[in-house]
Amino acid sequence: MKNKWIRKDGNFLVPTTDEVEDQTRMVLQHAQDTQTIPDSKVLADYRKRKLVTTGKIIAYSVTQGPRYARTMPVEVTDLTADMLASGDWQTANFKPYNFKALGASQNAGALHPINKVRKEIRDIFFHVGFVEMPTNRLVDA
Repeated sequence: MKNKWIRKDGNFLVPTTDEVEDQTRMVLQHAQDTQTIPDSKVLADYRKRKLVTTGKIIAYSVTQGPRYARTMPVEVTDLTADMLASGDWQTANFKPYNFKALGASQNAGALHPINKVRKEIRDIFFHVGFVEMPTNRLVDA
């Protein structure tokens, strides 16, 4: 009735046009083909009616680069005496060094050996069941 395809004649519904042009179907078909709906009001209406959902489409284009190869080339990290003797070092693919890389962290500082022995003996006594008496002196552990 809203699109004036039919009208009510008493208790009957009578068609007013011979051919029905469904605008919703045409817009949804266009959206399926192009993945877009240009009118934001129509898009909001269709979203509310749960006819469409919006989402993000991410597409990637992959092409062969200048260093493309079917297999991964082996990169040599160290120059050995065998490579020098045979001459393989001239054609070898050396891995580049990263001089800005940080080394492994070092454990700075340690307990004095006497303090280590003192701690081990203390732990043995605690394990056996001894407890420390509270005192007013501070003791390093």
